[in-house]
Amino acid sequence: MISSVSKIICMLVSSSTGHAQQSCLSSLDCHGDEVDGFPATLSSCCVPGGGLSYREGSQCSNCYSEESFTTEGNSFYIGFFGNFNPGSSSRINKVRFAVNSVTNQQVTVFVQSPLDDRKIETYSTPIEFGFPADKINLRSPEERDKGVYIYSKDGEPMSVIALAEEFQSSDAFKVLPCVHHPSDGYEYYAVSVPISQIERQDDYDDDDYTPASEFLDIEGRSALVIVTTEDDTTLQITLTQNVDLFADDLKDQVPKGEIEAGQPVTINIAKKIQTLYLGSDEDLSGSRVVSDKPIAFFSGHECGTVPSNISYCDHMNEQIPPTATWGKQFITAPLANRRSGDTFKIVASRDNTNVQIGCTNDESMSISLDKGEMSRFITSSDSSCYFMSSQPILLVQFSMSSTLDGVFHSDPFMIVVPPVEQYRSRYNTHSFRSSVGTKDQIGSYFLNILLPVDTLPSGIRLNDMEISSSEITAIPCPDSEEICAYSILVEGVSDSPILRHVDNMSINAIVYWYEFRVGYGYFAGMTQRLSL
Repeated sequence: MISSVSKIICMLVSSSTGHAQQSCLSSLDCHGDEVDGFPATLSSCCVPGGGLSYREGSQCSNCYSEESFTTEGNSFYIGFFGNFNPGSSSRINKVRFAVNSVTNQQVTVFVQSPLDDRKIETYSTPIEFGFPADKINLRSPEERDKGVYIYSKDGEPMSVIALAEEFQSSDAFKVLPCVHHPSDGYEYYAVSVPISQIERQDDYDDDDYTPASEFLDIEGRSALVIVTTEDDTTLQITLTQNVDLFADDLKDQVPKGEIEAGQPVTINIAKKIQTLYLGSDEDLSGSRVVSDKPIAFFSGHECGTVPSNISYCDHMNEQIPPTATWGKQFITAPLANRRSGDTFKIVASRDNTNVQIGCTNDESMSISLDKGEMSRFITSSDSSCYFMSSQPILLVQFSMSSTLDGVFHSDPFMIVVPPVEQYRSRYNTHSFRSSVGTKDQIGSYFLNILLPVDTLPSGIRLNDMEISSSEITAIPCPDSEEICAYSILVEGVSDSPILRHVDNMSINAIVYWYEFRVGYGYFAGMTQRLSL
């Protein structure tokens, strides 16, 4: 039964996953062990501020609790760390969002931010909005209330894509909705790159490299950001580098004002939508965070180069999924027009992880990792690959710096590569056009479409148009002549194409944009099922 201090009106509706849900028609708090026979873990609650929420034990949460929810949802938490800081030459200085309904129905979207609260009406075509980056970006642990919260009041599913944009320094990411998983904790690992070591222009001694921040007027740091989704969230943080943590509300929990490398620190965050920024001049890759409640976890680099001694730097930012949703099989394709290849980082979630890699140009590798360990793999510029792992892993793809191959309509970005186990059959994508708008900034929009071998390429549609079969690349299985997957490169599509398979077969895509000394990219989407 439902009890409340005030009268509440609720009704049951059918969700897109087939589960019965309770649609809240008022913003009151619901309690009770069951709702019309459904157990507490599948019951929804009406909470202050509106929104469709789910009960976790005796508490209400606005995170989905079904295992099979996707990167489309109704509750999103976002945080941004600092970007390239060109001082007086700054032309943009924005964070931008694209939000759209994943149905043909109108969705009312609410946005809470440090600047203001907004109400937006959106349909299947994405609506863009943004904020000045200096009001949102985090550069210090003392900045605790810079989270952005996006939700739909009536629980309608939507897609959210974010872009951190600065002059010649941008990256985008697919925002993951908040999801409750039946686990003992939520575990995350940071992925970044080393501090840029770019040679001074007036000194050609090969042994004399200097951090880019010392002579390029940038604040380029490896960084991670945590955004809480619930009050009273406890974090256990283990970093790979020493990091200062001076924040008035945390000084009792971190009395030294520093988190030492390799030493676990427990921190309690009192309120939801609070942020925690951690940054270092050294690479924070491999840093581990375990939370007792769902969090939004972001990592990357404020302005990093790939490799570390080649210009130019660019912003790199991804929302990292929890280890519970990592996978064992991955398909990758080379980024278009590049001549320097691609860099991949692999992170293991368990001990005794063996990864086999097979690529189209006969490149292959076998890698053994234990829990939390990381390895790097570099492919040639024409190499599509298939990764097979004995245990769930995280795979991240990096675009190289433009000076490395002289392709100046490009630059670094990072993309989480979705595991094949989390593929879907339909995705909403979007291209953020440059805010600069000069002749040099005219760019190109690409999709690397990825499909397992048992998916029929003939069923792929982009805005309901067929894809040419002549563009298909066959990808071999590791240590085998058999075919494991296919990739398809598509260039110059519309601003917000819908990618789908007519027979609901599994596909995915990497979405990216190159313009003069700028690159950004994100994965099209995935499910968030628990990995085995």
